[in-house]
Amino acid sequence: MSVYLTNKEVGHYRSEIEEEFQTIIRHPWFSGRKNARQWLFFRHCFSVLMGEASGDFECSAKQAIDYKYEINDRLQRYYLSFGKPIKFIFHLINDKKAGVVDYDEPDYPSCNGYKLRVSYNKALPDVLQEKKLLIETTIANAMDAEFEVYQQVPELDFTRLAEVFDIDGSAYKWIVNLAKKHKKRGWTLRNEMNPSTKRLIDIRIRDISEGRADARTSEYWLLMWWSIGEKKYIHTYKEMNRQQYYLIWKNNKWLVQENIYEKPKTSTPRRNIRSSQRG
Repeated sequence: MSVYLTNKEVGHYRSEIEEEFQTIIRHPWFSGRKNARQWLFFRHCFSVLMGEASGDFECSAKQAIDYKYEINDRLQRYYLSFGKPIKFIFHLINDKKAGVVDYDEPDYPSCNGYKLRVSYNKALPDVLQEKKLLIETTIANAMDAEFEVYQQVPELDFTRLAEVFDIDGSAYKWIVNLAKKHKKRGWTLRNEMNPSTKRLIDIRIRDISEGRADARTSEYWLLMWWSIGEKKYIHTYKEMNRQQYYLIWKNNKWLVQENIYEKPKTSTPRRNIRSSQRG
């Protein structure tokens, strides 16, 4: 399993990435016809990625599509047949199909409508990647803990929430206050066959510094609140939203301190909506 590197990480691993690329293009599958147009296109994409070139490769849009498919096909076969573990993996992605992967990096270098992305093999983590994996796990656990709080209303239990959220942070306090508010309203998710659910779609670690981290996520939430008194669904939140997490290293573990949400498309927000200026 692999994860795309950010621009900052490409710079961090620059020498290793360049070494890996040179290993690939020296392989007979790529060097047998090293002046073939598709491999020149591949080299150009890599130069753009590393900031050594800019602009498009001289070819038509149709040729670029053909080059992209041949390069990715050859790379895939190369990785599947390779004997030793590979640390970095290359893959060409169409700008228009990059989707959520690039929503937080709109300026990632591209040429001819394609981006050469580099993945880090999660099976071979170094210190930086291990930190990222730990932060990703913390955020996934935070989502589970938050959803569990809502599922328990009208009962209130914040034990698990306090294990992954900073109890002095705004994110923890908001969830606690919201659960108490819904209890007072007589709302619950515990009615029979309640379809409420949540799913983590994508997560990108934006920055890791001494004791702090910043991450972006794309999440799907469906919360259908049932009125115990009126015996009917009274409030629905259904959103695919993007969120910004701020974490701190405290008590020898990562904790979510703040969580900022984009304004939802519906008029029934699940939690607080704050602008990035208040982050």
